[in-house]
Amino acid sequence: MSLKLDPRLAGVEVVVASDVTNPLTGPAGAAATYGPQKGADPAAVADLDAALGIYGAAVEATTSRAVAELPGAGAAGGTGAALLGFTNATLRPGIEVVAEMAGLAARLEEVDLVVTGEGRADEQTLAGKAAMGVALLAGKRGIPVVLLCGTLGPGSEALEVSGLFQLIQPVADRPMTLEEAMADTDRLLTNAAERLASSVGIGLALADR
Repeated sequence: MSLKLDPRLAGVEVVVASDVTNPLTGPAGAAATYGPQKGADPAAVADLDAALGIYGAAVEATTSRAVAELPGAGAAGGTGAALLGFTNATLRPGIEVVAEMAGLAARLEEVDLVVTGEGRADEQTLAGKAAMGVALLAGKRGIPVVLLCGTLGPGSEALEVSGLFQLIQPVADRPMTLEEAMADTDRLLTNAAERLASSVGIGLALADR
């Protein structure tokens, strides 16, 4: 199979900002990790994983680069594997790239409390997600961090014991479906902010006693 890429691509620095460190296939691969989140049942996950294996083999046969097992190859359904195979891409944690561009480290020198957020706080939060990156930067400076999340997922107890977050607060204030939460976003966020402010106020009051 001939590879037809624009020759100018060889001289382009490609930096991929990605929070995903999963390989392309296997128990921690793209299909096994993210398929169930998108509604894939076990049979569909097995089919997807097999297809990704064929895809990875095709990339290797074409480029002579064995990318399937590389960290980040499973990002965006295998887009990471393509970028690693067909370009000279460097994969970096997305939070690192964004933090550098936003000057986050310098901004943290001016704050007393950090509030960050994530759609679902679960075991993947500690696998390089943006919330963890923010918490690590703040933690180096002794700044407390609050994590607001849409919901708590499997493995969320690991967040409690990690010491990275002083408070983890789901935005939803009652049992509800995703559709109901999306339709009630303004109220839920407003109430979550008020609860957070009350928690901070209680802490300040206790500190002054």
